[in-house]
Amino acid sequence: MKVFEFKDFNWEEYNDLIDSSISKKCFVSYFTDEYGVVSEKLEENLTTNFNEQLISNPYEMVYKSEEYKIIYIPIFKNASTSLIKSLNLKPTNLLDDNQKINQYYLKNYKFFTVIRDPKSRWISAMLEYIVAAKKLNIHTKLNIELLNSKFIFDGHFFPQFSYLYVILQSKINIDIDLIKLDSNLTDKISKFVGKKINLSHLNKTEESQFKLIFKKSFSKVLNDYCMKNKKFLELYEKDFYLYNISI
Repeated sequence: MKVFEFKDFNWEEYNDLIDSSISKKCFVSYFTDEYGVVSEKLEENLTTNFNEQLISNPYEMVYKSEEYKIIYIPIFKNASTSLIKSLNLKPTNLLDDNQKINQYYLKNYKFFTVIRDPKSRWISAMLEYIVAAKKLNIHTKLNIELLNSKFIFDGHFFPQFSYLYVILQSKINIDIDLIKLDSNLTDKISKFVGKKINLSHLNKTEESQFKLIFKKSFSKVLNDYCMKNKKFLELYEKDFYLYNISI
């Protein structure tokens, strides 16, 4: 995918769409304490624009490998934990002293990200969310928020396209390799870096009976309601496009 394809994209309008899709009553923030324990926190009646927070420091949201000369743009729910660990990727800042993307990276590195089927990703995000929601006793508000066209309940629901802001907003004419998340991901990553990679499936959640029940339920919600909702389709329109052109 050529970045220049989106040089005239209206990011302000897109950000407004994302912000209006965030559940300000059911948003769950995840944080890690000093002992490394991850907890969930309910942010009720939000006033913060969370998409602005997401892209507040965009150039620190990429990873690089000196060995493979690659720049990776991570996207939640798209095997990012496995990729970062398996490829030994390190966080990096792409900006030079002039606050532009460093020419060294543009000339010497390949850029890539992994794209997931938007429907599968949304259901996966809902399953992870409902576990937190159960703990926080907010699941009763969920149906109301969905009926109010609120589809983002934590950071895992942000459109995949929004994570590419880090590169796309630069309006530079470079390529980003879009690698489709499927059963052949390990082989495709190995081919991309030119070396056989053992891509471990990390951060995998257990398929409990609780999750299996809700997976069927959310699949029905997605197909019978979300996929017929104009706002949902607009919100993830670019994600479907990216998935269709990924390899």
